[in-house]
Amino acid sequence: MNPVIETNKTAFFAALRATFDSCAPFTVLLGAGASLEGRTNSKPFPSYDDLQRQIVADVLGIDGSGFSSDKLREQFEEALRILRSGRNSLQNTLKKYIDGTPGLAHAYLACLAYALRENKLLLRILTTNFDNLFGEAAGEVFRNGVHIRTLSDMSRGSEKQTKRDFGILDNLIHQDQMVILHMFGDLSFSHPIFFPTICLTEEFSTVAIDEVKKYFAAPLLVIGWTKPLRGEGNGIR
Repeated sequence: MNPVIETNKTAFFAALRATFDSCAPFTVLLGAGASLEGRTNSKPFPSYDDLQRQIVADVLGIDGSGFSSDKLREQFEEALRILRSGRNSLQNTLKKYIDGTPGLAHAYLACLAYALRENKLLLRILTTNFDNLFGEAAGEVFRNGVHIRTLSDMSRGSEKQTKRDFGILDNLIHQDQMVILHMFGDLSFSHPIFFPTICLTEEFSTVAIDEVKKYFAAPLLVIGWTKPLRGEGNGIR
């Protein structure tokens, strides 16, 4: 290997170890931008705004291209209300838009996560995305398994069971296995949900929220936010 590249690589992991090693595992938060290189039906992944417009057009028959962000969000919530009360599940509706294939960036990210583990840096993946693109890419790298869970599913048991489930995830991380926790749902599970952040405590158990707070209290590496963190549905995929 080129000695310059090798030196930079060594310095890179040394810097990460100096930052994160004393408080491992650290958290990698994947937002919407982490999925934009994915493909679905030979087309690029839609941005979150485009996803809202597509669902509004399909469900309400309205062209939302000229809507303000507030108007688009209002119509999107109405479309979701109809989907929740109808026969066509939200999961199936989302699937046709974002059930795609990983891009090159997903492969690089999975290899980086593997390299971090090989350098004795423990991490867990927390994502607001519904797609499973990173999980698929990681599955090609982490031969000993990728464990994907959703916060919505982990909140449906008793407090004791929820705490035990998070304990299992922590044990897997310390066994050098990849853990991915979807905050708002996962296309492979039965309970994908959309809701504003203010509703978190209404939808999830107190224990689940407390456990996720620990993820955010750890050193946090954010990848793939396409908008400022200001509660506009950013990073929802």
